[in-house]
Amino acid sequence: MIEIRKITDYKLIETLTEKFKLSYSGNECFIGVSSNNEILEFMQYSIVTDHIEIKYISDITNDFMLIDGLIKTLLFTTDITSIKSVLLPKYYEMAAKVFNFTDHESYYKLKLEDYNNGCCKGKE
Repeated sequence: MIEIRKITDYKLIETLTEKFKLSYSGNECFIGVSSNNEILEFMQYSIVTDHIEIKYISDITNDFMLIDGLIKTLLFTTDITSIKSVLLPKYYEMAAKVFNFTDHESYYKLKLEDYNNGCCKGKE
């Protein structure tokens, strides 16, 4: 069974940051897709005042559907009363297009108030 959940195991975070050569200050969060306790894909992000900065999205399996699931989970579980936007590095152009991030000089940006996954169309 595939699960998507926040990674809180410090040893696993340490292993991922070392293996993928990620900077880690202790303030970043990790969310992962796993099956049988094996990480298939993961994402590193940080919450900065009123926005989320996605720092890294793995590409272990080369399966965009898993990455899509990570981003959707992050978007669906974000409290839009305090978080207003999500920033994505330029490297992730495909994901930016799929989720309608807008292009800015050094990053892509998604305003959460503009995000609609199609689940509530026609409902008031």
